[in-house]
Amino acid sequence: MKRWWIQCASVITGLVILATASGNGYEANERHQTKAAFPAPEEMVDIVGRGIQLDCGGAGSPTVVFEFEQPDTVIHAVLFVVDEILAGNQH
Repeated sequence: MKRWWIQCASVITGLVILATASGNGYEANERHQTKAAFPAPEEMVDIVGRGIQLDCGGAGSPTVVFEFEQPDTVIHAVLFVVDEILAGNQH
């Protein structure tokens, strides 16, 4: 009976490793294909030794510049700007 549990655990572990490896391979392939199909439209600009991607669009005033360190800060920055506009604090 104990041997049966060991065999089951080995099979389950093998399936988990196989699923994880194939998922990682699929994700890497999809990221590569998406990056090739949709290149970044921004222009790389060197500012004080730091490269940033710059995307200019629109016309008029005020000028709004977004700079993000982490992807999860995007929603916080957008909500901050919306709150400032609704409050009438346009700078």
